[in-house]
Amino acid sequence: MSILLKKINFFRHLHYAFYIFSIIWILLIPPYSCASPENNQRPSINIATVNWPGYTSEDGSGLYLAVLKAIFEEKMATLNVSLMPYLRARHSVETYQNDIFLVESEFSKSFKLIYSHIPIDIGNVDFFHSQDIFFTDATSFSGKTLGWVKGYEFQRKITLPESHYNTFLVKDVLQGLIMTTQGRLDYFIDYDEGIRQAAQEHNIDINNFKFTRGFQEVYLVGFSTDTKGRKLRVIYNTGIKKLFTTGQLENILFEHGVIPHIIDEQQVTAILSYYNKLFSQ
Repeated sequence: MSILLKKINFFRHLHYAFYIFSIIWILLIPPYSCASPENNQRPSINIATVNWPGYTSEDGSGLYLAVLKAIFEEKMATLNVSLMPYLRARHSVETYQNDIFLVESEFSKSFKLIYSHIPIDIGNVDFFHSQDIFFTDATSFSGKTLGWVKGYEFQRKITLPESHYNTFLVKDVLQGLIMTTQGRLDYFIDYDEGIRQAAQEHNIDINNFKFTRGFQEVYLVGFSTDTKGRKLRVIYNTGIKKLFTTGQLENILFEHGVIPHIIDEQQVTAILSYYNKLFSQ
């Protein structure tokens, strides 16, 4: 082995050791850790999230948790996952009961949290409507009734003034799906995979309906605004880039699927292309 190659390998190992050490030192070991023998146990990161099958679950499985485990080195820290309703999960991080909130849409960010600079995921928001309705552009919404799940602010992506259409906020995807198939909504704005999954689970026929591509949305990781949350955000931003450059992120996407239990190669490619463009800037 050449001297140059030995040096390269040495610095790679040194960089990795520093990365692991930084997680423990600057973030996870409290200043009083040496004062008590109880602190020999592994430090913890507390995550609050909603139950999204395939993405997050209480046993620590799912796409998003797999990404966080890879970033925060599960062997060096314990990830404690708590499932709760969306608003309560976010509030628990706002009030420092938990450290991380998964995940936040760019359209519903809280000013009481700080967010990752790099998204954990991207997705396409679609317009679900009857095949009898012909969509061209935003002017097609004029005089129509649009619906989306309460908490989202999709009106920010619609170029047509809100006064030109009616809005109905639904409690969940299933309600929006039912109202659209019953003709009570002209358009239901959400993610096609979620709508398809709800239709399949509840045996709702959507053969006479279609999906029109709407706009792209990014999903961010929320952090508490205290010192620990800020340091976690730094490590996340560095770690997600490391996962991408080493190819580990691609492996995680293909292992878990970008739709629960489904490997959508086109969407995986879109996500990786998004990161490639982001990191090459």
